[in-house]
Amino acid sequence: MISNYLKFNPIENPNQGKAAFYLLKDIPEGFIARSAIAETLYHYKDKLPAEFLSYYSNQFCSISINSNQTASSDKQPIQATPTSDFDSFWQLQIRKEKKAKAQQEWNKLTLHIDTKLAQTVIDKWIEQKQSRTQYRDPLKTPLPHNWLANRQWEDEYIRTTITNRHVQAQPNKQEQLESENNKEADNWAHSTSEKIINER
Repeated sequence: MISNYLKFNPIENPNQGKAAFYLLKDIPEGFIARSAIAETLYHYKDKLPAEFLSYYSNQFCSISINSNQTASSDKQPIQATPTSDFDSFWQLQIRKEKKAKAQQEWNKLTLHIDTKLAQTVIDKWIEQKQSRTQYRDPLKTPLPHNWLANRQWEDEYIRTTITNRHVQAQPNKQEQLESENNKEADNWAHSTSEKIINER
């Protein structure tokens, strides 16, 4: 009401400003509209006494500063974003190339939502990284986005340990031939020495 009143009946001279200032000082501190009245009078500060500005800054500016500080103190501290499943998957990669494409494939497979499947994918990648023979060579290791797009966590592959057992169980053909030749040579040498002894 006072704001509207001053809109149509503005303070026009220092005497009116002085009277308005004294009226403001008489308003009890607990009165809810006190700060709103002071802000309205601030627009006429050139017509008010010089002491109005110091009174205004002491009485009302401190209120707004304190209220801002309270509001900022009420804000919760910003917490660090936890590492996403995709970030964990990316850190495990042998070839860290085309991250945006990998992220796109990850989201396309809804792994950013399905955390259980995401963990399965990560576990399978770790397993394949350790056990798959071709991954010993970085050039034969698929790029992350291709590995995801081809759903290679579902692959059934020959493990390195099985391959090694297979190699040990079946000796090299060259070694077999050499072993057989050595046996033949031993047999021939043995039979020849027996003939020489018998002839004596």
